[in-house]
Amino acid sequence: MKHGFIKVAAAAPEIRVADPMFNADAVIRAMDEHVRLGVKVLVFPELTLTGATCGDLFYQNTLLAGAAAALEKVVKASEGKDMLVFVGLPVAQGAKVYDAAAAVCNGELLGVVPASCPGDKHFALPGALLCFLQQRCFFAKNNGILGETGFLT
Repeated sequence: MKHGFIKVAAAAPEIRVADPMFNADAVIRAMDEHVRLGVKVLVFPELTLTGATCGDLFYQNTLLAGAAAALEKVVKASEGKDMLVFVGLPVAQGAKVYDAAAAVCNGELLGVVPASCPGDKHFALPGALLCFLQQRCFFAKNNGILGETGFLT
């Protein structure tokens, strides 16, 4: 902390669609780089661990399990780093899939927060296509943090 401020950064590493482990490695490299720069809070884009254009693959257990394993890898890699990291991934709870952000710090998963309004036009896709994809793929969770998901067991 310098003069009462902390460094906050956003990172957008090169990722591969539907390749969570490759993407986790990219996230970890970015984390390492930003630790060296003194960043204390690092934010990654939505659905970084899978890519945002997986379409029907978001409903496949293989992709969801891969995203959970990738998150676990990121959590382990955060151990010993003085940095709060937010990384995006799809999370299944029951029969629903949520577009969520995981909060990670020093080897711990602090929480998973779902997007509260799927369909917001904040992707770099044409608006009509984006709205269709978001509403078709994800549920909104308007009451805060997801409960016990068990996806890291």
